[in-house]
Amino acid sequence: MRNLQLSALTERLLRAGASPRGVRRVIGELEDHFADILRELESQGVPPMEARKQACARLGSEDVLVASILAKPELMSWAHRRPAIAFGLLPLPAFTASFVCSIIVLAVTSYCAQTWLHAVFVRSAGWHWVSRCFSLWNLWLLPMVMAIFCAYAAWRRRVPVLWPAVGILIVGVIGSLTNVGVRWPTATSRGAIDAGIGFGTAHLVRPLLRTASTVAIALLVYFGCWLSGRRKAETLANETLPLTMQQ
Repeated sequence: MRNLQLSALTERLLRAGASPRGVRRVIGELEDHFADILRELESQGVPPMEARKQACARLGSEDVLVASILAKPELMSWAHRRPAIAFGLLPLPAFTASFVCSIIVLAVTSYCAQTWLHAVFVRSAGWHWVSRCFSLWNLWLLPMVMAIFCAYAAWRRRVPVLWPAVGILIVGVIGSLTNVGVRWPTATSRGAIDAGIGFGTAHLVRPLLRTASTVAIALLVYFGCWLSGRRKAETLANETLPLTMQQ
């Protein structure tokens, strides 16, 4: 089958609410079914051109295929039906869980290094580098990664920008208010990882910058994907070929 025709069918299914995984499965089954029909017809001596036309006729028109696929509830995406929950609310707990997990990973790693490897943190430039990377990840990169993931997941399901933008903004604001620091253990004191969330009117520039960068980059990803999909849709719309087989 033409890749262009499969792309058109895929786009219609995604916009109608089918899940990306379900669409991939259906498209794969459709290709396999078409190949089986084609082999059957060719084994009966049907010329290749005629065999493709008959195989296409057996599969049905694009409208028939879309209707039959969308009639299967297991192929539908719950995130497309509940975008407020999937993209407006869930990004925040996902970000929070990731933030906490990163702290646990660092705590466990440092504990194991101290207990089993007898690491000396204060005199190690490597561990100070780890603490700087840890702060950079949690304060800047993690909110951005979560926001970008939200944007990309919404675009894959062809969800309008409203609810992804809400989720991205929430992650950007909460992520900009987080703070984290590492105090490595010394000979006289135990180490600690300090983390929390706070807001101070005396230091607004950095939180605003963190929020703006997170939101801007995530929305650029969403609209970049949207523009790419729009160009692809325009290419498909300019094609006058129906859902037929490649000649």
